[in-house]
Amino acid sequence: MAIKIVTDSTSYIPSNLTKELDIAMVSLNVNFDDESYHEVDISNSVFYNKFVLQIRPILTVEDGKVAVLSKVRTQKKLLKKVSNKK
Repeated sequence: MAIKIVTDSTSYIPSNLTKELDIAMVSLNVNFDDESYHEVDISNSVFYNKFVLQIRPILTVEDGKVAVLSKVRTQKKLLKKVSNKK
């Protein structure tokens, strides 16, 4: 019986080593609101920019000043949180 080593893309094994050791790599998906990427196809800078840019503050006014009431990461969570605030 043959044995095959399989890992996901978060193992960050260099491609030359996966080829040399015949390790199969399965890419995880990274999802942002309406976009989806294979983890192996998105750079760290694009990932972090999209991740940080998805933070949506929920603002309120306290004593005449704007203040952050909460922060959420997705539009769906934002709408849910805002609709629950009455």
